[in-house]
Amino acid sequence: MTLETPRHAAAAAAFIAAISLAGLSGHALAQAATQADPHTEAGLLKAEDALFDADVKGDVAAIQRGFADEAVFIHANGMSQSKADYLQATAAHKFPLTAVAGSDRTVRVFGDVGVIRGTKTITLGDMHLSGTYLTVYVWRDNRWQMLDEQSSPSPEKPK
Repeated sequence: MTLETPRHAAAAAAFIAAISLAGLSGHALAQAATQADPHTEAGLLKAEDALFDADVKGDVAAIQRGFADEAVFIHANGMSQSKADYLQATAAHKFPLTAVAGSDRTVRVFGDVGVIRGTKTITLGDMHLSGTYLTVYVWRDNRWQMLDEQSSPSPEKPK
C-alpha cells in the first residue's frame, strides 16, 4: 500500500493505533472474521464436521438441513443414494455409525461452491473403513449444504 498523502498516512496510523488499543493482532482479526462468517473454508470444514456428527448421532433433521435437495452420495462400494435414500437409511438405523472422521482434508471455496477432498474413516460396529472422498458443497439458505460426494476405497498397500 502506498501512502500518497499525509491524510492516507494519518488514516493508516489511526487504524494501527485502534487495533493496538483494542489488543487485536492481524491474526486475531482474521480469526474473528472467520468465526463470524461461516461462508469461508473454516466454516465449510465446521459444516462438514457437523454432518459427520449428525451421521454418528443418526440426526435425520441435521442431515436434512445439511444436504441439498438434489444431493447424491456415491459410496466407495459403488452404491448410490439420493438425499431421500440417505435420510431413509439413517432413520431406519440401517448403518449405525459409531465414528466418522475426516483427515488430510484440502478445502477450497469458490464463491457459493466449496470442495473438500480428503480421507474419511468410518467405524461401523467393530468394522473400520477408510477411503478417499471428494465432496462438493453449495452455499444456500445461509449455510453449506452437501451437493455431491464420491468416495473411493483406500488403495491396497503393496505386499
